[in-house]
Amino acid sequence: TGDLWFDSSISQLKVYTGSEWELGNDPYKLTTVAASGLLPITTAELFQHIRFTPDAAETTEGERFINSATIWAEQYTGRYFKLTDLIEYHDDFPAQTNYLQTVKNPFILKGSDAVSVASITYYNNDAVLTTVDASEYRIVNKHSKGHVLPSVGKFWPSDVISGDSDVVMVSYRTGLAPADVPASVKSAILLIAASMFENRENEIVGQGIALLKPIIAAKDLLHPYKVR
Repeated sequence: TGDLWFDSSISQLKVYTGSEWELGNDPYKLTTVAASGLLPITTAELFQHIRFTPDAAETTEGERFINSATIWAEQYTGRYFKLTDLIEYHDDFPAQTNYLQTVKNPFILKGSDAVSVASITYYNNDAVLTTVDASEYRIVNKHSKGHVLPSVGKFWPSDVISGDSDVVMVSYRTGLAPADVPASVKSAILLIAASMFENRENEIVGQGIALLKPIIAAKDLLHPYKVR
């Protein structure tokens, strides 16, 4: 429990929960379009941390470990520490009543605060892909989560096609620029990346994966930033 598993076939770092290897998000309902932002730390910072002078190949390897460590930190906390474009899939728009009164429930986005919403699209009753006008919704960031609500006085579309799944798509950006990433998060990423660099030869031959023991200090540093 708590072991890390780097699967090089998909470049993902997973954690063992005691019963399964876990990524931290639902890959069937959330798609990463692009990690458009810079990583929270640089290779120069990593090699300064481990007091090592790399060659070109080791610099490339170090960047890969930083990326993997950042992904793990994001999965552990439920936040993104580099600017990332995502698409969430839903079967319908959120409920707008609770049978007694109008409530206009929001989309609650993954990845902590939303930076922006690029688009909200859906298939209508005629199976035509339709875009919701940007004036019809608004972003409210609260409780460390991005909420997308209908604009004041507006309502979500009611003509979504029925009988099909994943027919409503919310495209948005979340994450932080390097300067905005907390120092303790950067320290945690450094610890994980340094451990991967030092133990990169601990590989199961023919499997393309590396098993690493968790770094308790890194998890302690990240824990206050877990989205609850």
